[in-house]
Amino acid sequence: MLVTRGKTVLTGLAIVFAIALIFLPIYSNTQAQTNITITPNETFSIPENNGSIHFAVNGSCTSATLHNSTWVFTDLKLFNYPSNGTLKFSTENSNITIYSFRTTSQFGRTTSIKYNADGQDKQSINLGLNTTKSTDPSEWLITVPNGGAVVHGLGWKLLPDNTVVLNGLKGNVTVSHFNYNIPTANGPFYVQHSIIIITAAVIAATIAVAVLIKFKVRR
Repeated sequence: MLVTRGKTVLTGLAIVFAIALIFLPIYSNTQAQTNITITPNETFSIPENNGSIHFAVNGSCTSATLHNSTWVFTDLKLFNYPSNGTLKFSTENSNITIYSFRTTSQFGRTTSIKYNADGQDKQSINLGLNTTKSTDPSEWLITVPNGGAVVHGLGWKLLPDNTVVLNGLKGNVTVSHFNYNIPTANGPFYVQHSIIIITAAVIAATIAVAVLIKFKVRR
């Protein structure tokens, strides 16, 4: 009797194991298909805007969709940086090559993108910030090839949904958002205005480096 029951149990386990072997590869393939591979050879066109987006490095995302003339890359991860996030990018009359898209712990939490634009028309960029409120222009830094920072209201503007709109910028452009720990209003002056102070320090350092490079080149 015990032998019969033992055989029945073993037979049942064998059937379960066989079923698992049959369906496991299918499940694994389904999971793998959720990742879309991105290569420098691919072009993400925006025909209605006469624009396109390329990536200079390999990467992956869970989805890449064109919606209202904007490419939305969900869970975008470029292989030269470990972080990932959602990027929304639109361009008009320009071809864009994206070099980096990353989030680091620098200055609290920094999310940035570096790209090259071959035309001087408009780009709209949303870095998919993990926030439910509008950010302040003082939390953003936009730099161009000569090392200078672009002034808010002249070369770029910030929309309520944290989309940055850039106009007339050509060449290598870096867009960075600094997520500082917002202090309380009762703290000392330098704490209350830490956002402005740190942003000014970053801009000053960027300009200083650019001046130093130009000085060395002249020598």
